[in-house]
Amino acid sequence: MTDPDTKQFIVRLTLLAEVLGEPMTPTRLMGYLSSVDDLPIEDLADALNDCARTCRFFPKPVDIRDRVAAIQDTRVMKTIRAWEEANEPRVVAALPVAASRVEPVLTPEERAAREARLEVGWQTLFANAKTLAAHRAMPSGDHETATVAQIHEWRRRG
Repeated sequence: MTDPDTKQFIVRLTLLAEVLGEPMTPTRLMGYLSSVDDLPIEDLADALNDCARTCRFFPKPVDIRDRVAAIQDTRVMKTIRAWEEANEPRVVAALPVAASRVEPVLTPEERAAREARLEVGWQTLFANAKTLAAHRAMPSGDHETATVAQIHEWRRRG
């Protein structure tokens, strides 16, 4: 801890002792300081503020360290959550290939080529569905022996 940090901690701890009606001797102050001097002052300040809001009794150094650990854990979890939200894959539901697929980042040329392939795929699927429907509409005995030309003729009629 730097000198300004030490002064800030002493002021905050003395203020907390006053709020909670606890005497603060120089020896006790040095004991608290030596037991938390490895922690960042920002986290210590947050922990002492939290103690002032929620503690009924003056906290021991281990209680302050526990609150600092909880503050640091919360900060880490918020950072992880923010990173996950920012990097969450987009789900595309309108693709014929798969209902939930990650959409890659494409250049305009790649996007146009992909859309053209998808359009051809839809047209082929639609044509095959019409052919299948025509094949099913044929008289029952013709299913196994029908030629492609006959199927197309049935499709043209139907």
